Amino acid sequence: LFNTETYKPDQAPGFNFAADYNLTRNDRLPLLIDKYNLLFAHGSLSPTTITTIQTMISAMPYTETAGVPNEDRADDRIRIMLYLILSSPDYLINR
Repeated sequence: LFNTETYKPDQAPGFNFAADYNLTRNDRLPLLIDKYNLLFAHGSLSPTTITTIQTMISAMPYTETAGVPNEDRADDRIRIMLYLILSSPDYLINR
């Protein structure tokens, strides 16, 4: 995941979620949530929390053109999902 990253002093900090845009479709949300659950919460999110996050994200707008997700919509979904994970009680207790 981070094997090609190097320190770049002139680069502004930030996240590039473009590689995960294909996981923002409603049928792939469990894969997306599982990935970030493992990365940030070490797999500690409860099934209730995962279901709540999936329900919230699937209710957000999503569009595709020729099978390619709209970048703005996909990015919004990932950022909100990450916010929900990082603000969940399961994450905050085990942090």
